[in-house]
Amino acid sequence: MSGNLLHRSRIVTREQVIQALVAGRSVLDVGCVDHTTASMQRADWLHGFITRHASSVLGVDLCEAGVAQMNANGYQAVCGDATTMEFNRAFDVVVAGELIEHLENPGSFLTNMRQRLVPRGRIVLTTPTPFWPKYSLQVLARGRVGINPEHVMWFCPVTLEALLARCGYVDVQIYFSNRTKRWLGIGGLPSALRRWFCTNLIAVARRAGP
Repeated sequence: MSGNLLHRSRIVTREQVIQALVAGRSVLDVGCVDHTTASMQRADWLHGFITRHASSVLGVDLCEAGVAQMNANGYQAVCGDATTMEFNRAFDVVVAGELIEHLENPGSFLTNMRQRLVPRGRIVLTTPTPFWPKYSLQVLARGRVGINPEHVMWFCPVTLEALLARCGYVDVQIYFSNRTKRWLGIGGLPSALRRWFCTNLIAVARRAGP
């Protein structure tokens, strides 16, 4: 990890980071269905949150049933593969919430998304962190980690920044986020340690070049 990137990392909510970036901007939300159509009923459904703050939002997902349901509910979504899709417009922000760990070719995805951004546009990635102590305890107790069977890789702050840099992004900022409040009352721990008790990483990066 470059310089003092980790030192600058803060614990935030996913919504804090994303709201600040998408407010009043055009957004491409990749993986918008969020696993199943049932996700749309949740209060924390990410696409619904983005739609409330952005000036315009287009969703992309491989789930045909989910995309159809979204369009029936008044959202704008298309079905396709985000590693290869092309659009007739560029976006201010690309959001990919808990997606990159599902992809066979994350580098191809990031390169394609860079081409879908306006000059100086930004990408936001969220992904589970492999350092959550629950996973370490599972390895000690059972010799393996119980994760979503659709996940094919892990990312830590170092590897996530390195991949973004290789794919044409700069000004990488890494944040730590908790998707659960049930872990050991981490608020009383030193800030440097609290980061490693978080469940998720958030990476924000700017498209390099003009």
